[in-house]
Amino acid sequence: MKAVRWLRPLVQAVAFGLATLAVLLTAVHPSSWFSATGLVSLDPLAVLAALLSARRFRLLPALAVVALTLVTGRAWCGWLCPLGSVLEWTSPVGNASPPARRWHGLKYGLLLFLLVSAALGSLSLLILDPITLFVRTVTVVLQPGLQWLIGSLQQLLYRYDWLAGVADLLDAGLRPALLAYKQPYWQHLWPVALLTVAVFAANRLAPRFWCRYLCPLGALLGLVSRVALFKRRVNNRCIACQRCARGCQMDAIDGAQAFASDAGECIQCLDCLAECPTDAIAITPHRSMDWGWEYDPGRRTVLGALGLGVASLALANASATVQQPQDSLLRPPGAGEASLQDACLRCGACLRACPTHGLQMSMLEGGWLVLGTPLLVPRLGHCEYGCNLCGSVCPTGAIPELSLEEKRRTPIGKAYVDATVCLAWSGRVPCIVCEEMCPLPQKAITLVEVPAQGGDMQGSIQAPVVNHGLCIGCGLCENRCPTVGSAAIRVRLDPLS
Repeated sequence: MKAVRWLRPLVQAVAFGLATLAVLLTAVHPSSWFSATGLVSLDPLAVLAALLSARRFRLLPALAVVALTLVTGRAWCGWLCPLGSVLEWTSPVGNASPPARRWHGLKYGLLLFLLVSAALGSLSLLILDPITLFVRTVTVVLQPGLQWLIGSLQQLLYRYDWLAGVADLLDAGLRPALLAYKQPYWQHLWPVALLTVAVFAANRLAPRFWCRYLCPLGALLGLVSRVALFKRRVNNRCIACQRCARGCQMDAIDGAQAFASDAGECIQCLDCLAECPTDAIAITPHRSMDWGWEYDPGRRTVLGALGLGVASLALANASATVQQPQDSLLRPPGAGEASLQDACLRCGACLRACPTHGLQMSMLEGGWLVLGTPLLVPRLGHCEYGCNLCGSVCPTGAIPELSLEEKRRTPIGKAYVDATVCLAWSGRVPCIVCEEMCPLPQKAITLVEVPAQGGDMQGSIQAPVVNHGLCIGCGLCENRCPTVGSAAIRVRLDPLS
């Protein structure tokens, strides 16, 4: 068993690399199992929450993780979780005063609160799920930063003729497979980045602080691990040297109980086996239920989570944005507020797959109930007329999987011209960019003659008019409008929808 321990860092590195690569490749092979969608489909917490909220049964691969947990305990957390591995690698060594052991119960309370909210129809708290947090971090923080860094490096290399070939190799090798040619921009980058920084900063309080005290997926797997087949056991050769307890990165070993460990907290890292000088520790089959620790969830925890879930959703439903949503709340084709509220996992797969990066993560534009769901921001990127990737990568169908023809007939909103901003309607400058950009075979934007009002201009110029019966609200006109700041033509929710 000690020999197996030395495989763990290699398995962690490979699992982390594959998980990162899967997220980056989502835009290249969105329908493949090796993508952000495939990674999220392994998440038992996302599956359970989706089942409770939307009765969706599409994420069966997560059962493999549950089966692994039933045999080996929380080996997922110790060997395979990409976020857990990074937290372990960045944890300080030898923290002398971790929080009290009862803090372990926080994650069970958060798990129950999340599941109660899901049962009542809200998946907003899945923004705290470690897999969806990992996907969003790679999508919104890592990939844009990496793309900017490589682009800056290429510009530097192109300054020197003898290094131009290296820049070409970077471009040919990385961009088609991993990075887009268009630099992505995210309107809510800082909240995602700050949440990630907070998770890592908590490591200063205790190694793997997030995994110990807050991770809701770890709490779910911890409950399953209590009936796992293989558990850590201590025999009579123990000399109470405390080396195992001091070295346990999860604070799962209790010296007051003959150095026994909680199966729900042990991540099977096997470090204690290496620390033990008398070989008093072994991982052996043991059919029993490990329960009775001071932080185990009890009736009060369940009732508290139920009350908090009901109260928070009651307040969220009382928000004015629920009754009167903003007219700029544009959703992916075919996705409605109800389906996003109760079926969207907030995983960010659609954001990564969107080729124009027009899909953005919402914050409070639609209220707390749809926090973290996707919305279209045409000024940052339009909905590509020949693309239906967002529906194909959505693991729960919160964004329906429309055929390309269906998608082209499904309105997102309608475009409206603001004559007070439009260059052409002002009569000062001839401009027909929006009409030229409209991708519909039968143009939804036509041109009319308006009097020219420029200094040396005479006669008339052409100005745009939208045919709302044809417009599907793709936002390409808004995206390409040459006005500075807000576009002169903007897509808004159809007031008749």
